[in-house]
Amino acid sequence: IIQNLKFKNISDYSINRGIKAIDQEVYWNNLMHLANKKWATIKESNPYKKKAKLLTFLNTKGYEMDLMNEAVKEILKED
Repeated sequence: IIQNLKFKNISDYSINRGIKAIDQEVYWNNLMHLANKKWATIKESNPYKKKAKLLTFLNTKGYEMDLMNEAVKEILKED
């Protein structure tokens, strides 16, 4: 998200102010909801490929890699 905003020439001040305004709990819940929903739709028997497809999907939505990895770990615990 931050990279895309910088690409659009948004100032660092505005980016930081906007990022701080995001409720982290809501952000995490949205990530987990989206990840669980996508996980259920991926038709892949190989768990590594399934994980890679989910990470690719979440990356296109702009989530940070560390949060994406945490979300995948949570999903794998549940699965």
